Amino acid sequence: MNRRLRLLAQVLATALLAGGLALLLALWAMVQPQPAVQRDGAASADTAGRVKALLQQQDPRGASAARPRLLRLSRQDLDLLAHDGLQRAVQGAARVELAEGSAQFQASLPLRSGPLARLGPARLLGVFGPWLNLRARLHATPQGLPALDGLYIGRLPVPAALAAWLARRMAAQLNLEAEYDLALDLVEQLRITPEAVELSYHWRPEWRDRLREALIQPADQQRLLACNDQLVALVAPSAQRPAGQPVSLADLLAPLFEQAQQRAAGVAAITGQGGLAAEQRAVLITLAMYASGQPMARIVAAARQWPHPHPRTVTLRGRDDFALHFLVSAVLAAEGGGRLADMIGVYKEMADTRGGSGFSFNDIAADRAGTRFGQRSAQQPERLSQRIGPGLREADLLPPLDDLPEFLTSEDFRQRYGEVGSPAYREMLQRIEQRIDTLPVLQ
Repeated sequence: MNRRLRLLAQVLATALLAGGLALLLALWAMVQPQPAVQRDGAASADTAGRVKALLQQQDPRGASAARPRLLRLSRQDLDLLAHDGLQRAVQGAARVELAEGSAQFQASLPLRSGPLARLGPARLLGVFGPWLNLRARLHATPQGLPALDGLYIGRLPVPAALAAWLARRMAAQLNLEAEYDLALDLVEQLRITPEAVELSYHWRPEWRDRLREALIQPADQQRLLACNDQLVALVAPSAQRPAGQPVSLADLLAPLFEQAQQRAAGVAAITGQGGLAAEQRAVLITLAMYASGQPMARIVAAARQWPHPHPRTVTLRGRDDFALHFLVSAVLAAEGGGRLADMIGVYKEMADTRGGSGFSFNDIAADRAGTRFGQRSAQQPERLSQRIGPGLREADLLPPLDDLPEFLTSEDFRQRYGEVGSPAYREMLQRIEQRIDTLPVLQ
């Protein structure tokens, strides 16, 4: 009997050892030392403008519930959207290639930085390597619906059924499960050619609130409510600040960040998890909505019942456009990655050269300062909180910009700088970055 028990124990030990080795080999095969997809951070302003116009045309708020709509994306536009979406979500990179009836998607996800680094499974994988490279192939079924042929995670092949389960699990881990389900519900028919993807979808009005709820989680709604209540008190008319008088961004940011620190500390005392980055993100969203004159109800349906702050112009270095550039870019960066903020800033300025106020490098500087601020909030919120206090000045947020060229027409821009990405243009950006490096809040 003892011999049989010893033999059984040896068999079990061997099986466990083999299983452990197999798991380690699988984990090793999944991660890699280098990203498979590497892309330049610069984006064409014309391409960004084309995609922006396309998305505006497909705005579902004007869609009829009675008939489906058709979305056509060229390979270039689909590639740009996929890359910027992944860059914003997890600070990764993506590439899309099309063939007749099928599409191949490649992506590289950083495991040791960005949002994924905060997830338990990603931290485990990060021990074996810094990059998770994905390659997936989709095809359109005879019924016109998308189907997954298979997936490679690094060097490891994954069966289609398991890949679908993993996709849903990843969406849940990133709090994107509602968006994932909504996307599946929307699709009616898919057609793929080497040049473009055509997607027929049916929008239902009741999905609007569903999408809002997916974008702003209940915990974030409570954070936004707390920020809104404090903002109402800060901008209320008083003897020191009569109705309608402009307010400095620094005068709002300091007390709102202080309260964010207190809320995070209070939550940490109870749960052990403070969530300071989420609190600061709520501050930035609140200020961006307020500075742009947008009601919070646009993103949170329940905000229709919240008190409304007294309207004022928010300024940075005496200009409201600087404050808005700074805040919008900060929100985009705090949401996960700065490249989209770079692209939107450049696109807006290039659009101005075609009939607006003209291209302004000082607006680009405000974009970049806001982007760096938002990135610091997402990555090092405690360090940023230490530098935002009652003595905060506008000069702490934005460097001097008076000498930077602005109001350039399209012809002026071409004569002086050629195009976006030229050596002369990059030299100006380098000067801007050097000034932003000196900002006290980023030290």
